[in-house]
Amino acid sequence: MSEQPNRDKVSLGCGTLIIIALIVMFLSGGRDTKEMRTQLEAMNQKLDRLEKKIDELAAEVPAAR
Repeated sequence: MSEQPNRDKVSLGCGTLIIIALIVMFLSGGRDTKEMRTQLEAMNQKLDRLEKKIDELAAEVPAAR
């Protein structure tokens, strides 16, 4: 009988590759990371403002009934 070569292969999905890329980017400490952190902070501020506005509108709904 002939021997079959070992064909064990590793398959990485898109999610795994994205996570690996993010880890490398964070650990590299490059300028892109600083820019991304700045953008994330700006997004957090916008989300805070949106949450505040939602709370204000939710408080007005029972008053309007």
